[in-house]
Amino acid sequence: MSPSESDLYATNRTKIPLLGKIQMDFTVEAGDSYSVKLAVTNAIDDFILGSDWLTEQDVQWSFGQGKLLLGSRWIKLQQRDPAEPVRRIHATKAVSIPAMSEADVPVMVTWPTLQPVHGDWVVGARTIN
Repeated sequence: MSPSESDLYATNRTKIPLLGKIQMDFTVEAGDSYSVKLAVTNAIDDFILGSDWLTEQDVQWSFGQGKLLLGSRWIKLQQRDPAEPVRRIHATKAVSIPAMSEADVPVMVTWPTLQPVHGDWVVGARTIN
């Protein structure tokens, strides 16, 4: 991974923290091979191809059918249930919390999408090592 030379922003103008950039080669559905320069972040789970790469590949996107034409193949896109957002929260350092007590724990949140999420969070206790 090499340092990133630019900033990345979500559509709502939120700055996305970047760890760096990489060159990645990949194959789509056991078909053609492609290469892409990717920005690396731990803020979201999704793999996002930029409009610059989609334009360079002359991709046609059928929003209504949920698929895109990449090369000579139609690729069906995955659908995510927007009613079930999952947030991952990771402790950023080890913290010991005595039994029957509360503590502030520094965390990093990984968002399922770049869209702003409104609503209540459900937090459940979980044993961790």
